[in-house]
Amino acid sequence: MPATMKMRVDRLAEATRRSRSFVIEEAIEHYLTMNEWQVQSIIAGLSDLDKGRTVSQEEMEKLWDEKPAESPVDTDR
Repeated sequence: MPATMKMRVDRLAEATRRSRSFVIEEAIEHYLTMNEWQVQSIIAGLSDLDKGRTVSQEEMEKLWDEKPAESPVDTDR
């Protein structure tokens, strides 16, 4: 591990009152979760493409335009 990364891990561990190994394990868990999700989504998308389940750009724009607006975030709290 590069020295600069080790220093970052150590600073974060100290600031959060956690061990270095805890910080590293959390980082690895987060990395694996995000990358597994991404790879599975790509595989699912390719499977849909192979099966002809696609949506044209025009259809997607129409679906997006019909999407209900999200509620604004309450910043007065």
